[in-house]
Amino acid sequence: MTSFKYIPLLLPLLYAGKLYASEALEVLKSKNYTAVSGELLSYADVVGESPMYVKFWATWCVPCMQQMPHFQHAYEEFGDKIKFVSINLGVNETPDALAEVIDRFKLTMPILQDNSGELAQAFGLMGTPWHILVTRDGRIVHKGHDADATLDKRLSLIAARQPGELPAITLIDGEQQNLDIQKQGSQMLYFTATWCDWYLKDSRPEQSQNCIAGQQFFNQLSEEYPTAHSLGIVSRLWTEQTDLNEYREKFAVKHPLAIDTSLDAAIGYGINQMPTLVIIKEGKEVLRINSFASPDKLLQQIQDVM
Repeated sequence: MTSFKYIPLLLPLLYAGKLYASEALEVLKSKNYTAVSGELLSYADVVGESPMYVKFWATWCVPCMQQMPHFQHAYEEFGDKIKFVSINLGVNETPDALAEVIDRFKLTMPILQDNSGELAQAFGLMGTPWHILVTRDGRIVHKGHDADATLDKRLSLIAARQPGELPAITLIDGEQQNLDIQKQGSQMLYFTATWCDWYLKDSRPEQSQNCIAGQQFFNQLSEEYPTAHSLGIVSRLWTEQTDLNEYREKFAVKHPLAIDTSLDAAIGYGINQMPTLVIIKEGKEVLRINSFASPDKLLQQIQDVM
């Protein structure tokens, strides 16, 4: 079983992304900003309504310039679904240098200049380039310096409004596999953690019991709806294949069970609470359940949508 020596320190990090994002977005929400083009920008109407892609850069930053074609391409592809917040660092900059970069790369997204440094402080700038992705519900789901495949995948995930719009999601159950988002018919996805029941037994007893009840309910549900695609998805946090095997044996799990190795599934489905059951029908989410205290009522709810 995976060592949990450091869980008391690490467990709060499950929620840190949401708190951190909320503080950062309050800075944007509380003020109006003037773009380099002179356009007045207000993000008060965006926060909570749209995902965000925040990128810090500087004209003298070599990798920033290398990434600019990617940034413009991402804006053209996702700008109608994601609010782009392009932030020039405002350090050692000149109007001519900024104008030259905008013209060279044909940048069309609004650009702010952080001359006061308040945005860099709010978003925990760690050097340029700095990419941050924020979901509609205010969770930071990506921070990093690289414009790579992981960033592209997560842009697609936060841009999607329905499961059917999500890209393929990689899971592991002994061998790597993809979660078929486009699958026709009904899908039942149960999100949990292998340690949810026993580690939270003393610190969060109600949540621990909810995890136990949830897995027992999903076992029953997968048997009652054999034609639906049932899949248990466990968080990668403190979980290896041996932990998954032990969990499967402990709860007599017969339905497929896999590890969300990249957190793509949790990001794509907006999971910030465990356990969570998501019911999908013909590519659209029709029901989401977080509490499993009343299984008979839940069965009736599911019957109504299935």
